Amino acid sequence: MSSYLGNIVPAVVTMLFMSIYTTVDGLFVGWTVGTDAMAAINISYPIMNVMFALAFGLASGGSIRIAKALGEGKDEAAGERFAVVIALGLAASILFIAAAGPFLRPILRLLGATDELMGYCMAYGGIALISYPIGILKEILTYLLRLQGMPGISMAASVAGGLANILLDYLFIVPFSWGVTGAAAATSLGMLLTLLADIWFLARRGSLRPRWPGRGIRAEAGKIAKLSVSGGVLELSYAAAIWYFNRLSLSLYQEDGVAAYTVIGYIQYALSAVFIGLGNGISPMISYYNGAGDQQQCARIIRKSLRGGVAAGIALFLGGYLGAGWLTGIFLRAGTLPYGLAEAGNRWIAFSCLLMGANVVIASVLNAYGDGRLSALLTFLRTVAFLMLGAGVLTRYMGYQGMAAAYVLAELLALGVSAPLAYRRDLPGIWKPQRRRDLPGI
Repeated sequence: MSSYLGNIVPAVVTMLFMSIYTTVDGLFVGWTVGTDAMAAINISYPIMNVMFALAFGLASGGSIRIAKALGEGKDEAAGERFAVVIALGLAASILFIAAAGPFLRPILRLLGATDELMGYCMAYGGIALISYPIGILKEILTYLLRLQGMPGISMAASVAGGLANILLDYLFIVPFSWGVTGAAAATSLGMLLTLLADIWFLARRGSLRPRWPGRGIRAEAGKIAKLSVSGGVLELSYAAAIWYFNRLSLSLYQEDGVAAYTVIGYIQYALSAVFIGLGNGISPMISYYNGAGDQQQCARIIRKSLRGGVAAGIALFLGGYLGAGWLTGIFLRAGTLPYGLAEAGNRWIAFSCLLMGANVVIASVLNAYGDGRLSALLTFLRTVAFLMLGAGVLTRYMGYQGMAAAYVLAELLALGVSAPLAYRRDLPGIWKPQRRRDLPGI
């Protein structure tokens, strides 16, 4: 395995550029087409969230299984797991396109598309749906590059795709005037560029080759799917939150409320990308060293990650709180109602960063040790149950700002659950010295 920072930095940078895809779409559309078009992107974005849920889930679950095999010195088994995760990604892509395609309009209506926004939503959601194979395979291969000692190349491919998305957004939306359609096309082409780069480098420099497994394919697919739940829940939670918060926003301030929440969502996703990248970076390392039986190394990685998560949380809180006005002004014009709502909401989002690092690290460690169900439960509580419940209660007393304040409450409640669980599971590097015993396998 590469060094600690050699794995963490590329994972964090990759997630930051993943957050850029939609953020840049909203930026160009908001300034050139209008806030209604930007709100439409946010309403239809759960379709992209489902794609990313499948992508991050399968990439995370597959990489954990592959890293475990590599740590045990079982290269043939690693190749078989490589083939299974690719097959699962393709199958999931075809299934979702076939299931959702004929019902796209009613799905968008359910997500909150009004008559005024439906045209924009159909344009963005349709292109997003047919991009599923690109997005899912891209993320799986991005993880596999890091596993095979090429984290820098993985990061470079993701950065190139993100930069291409920015350039194409400008080209398609400003000179070509393709609007929301251009934004969706730019996102898809940016992901395609990263996918092609990943394939090229894996074919040229990768040592791992897919091998079709024998009789154990069903069992292996089940294990990968089980470990994929935690990463998938995280992205699906964004879809659920977007749907629920868009509904609340429409009930409070109509399309202006949705436009404001769109910006709050962009900032929240960008800030949380740092912690998600941290979790993505440490999971394969822990799986590898757990497979090799080196629990001391696992403990060192976990301690570093907890300290790094706290430090990053403090830095992001200060930057996000003090820079809330500037960040909001990137998307919305100062003095407008959406701007005022979003600026105040982004200050609450900054507060949530103080606790997010510890919650994400604990969930990632549990998943790396094979406890996918518990990891998924913690992620669900933090990003769905506590968040929605908090928003429903706080909006009654705080109005629109109750939605943003709910992110702080959700992180606080989640830490109250995850910290005791980490103690009870006796995870190495957390709370107390690890007793010399084997932790659960994967």
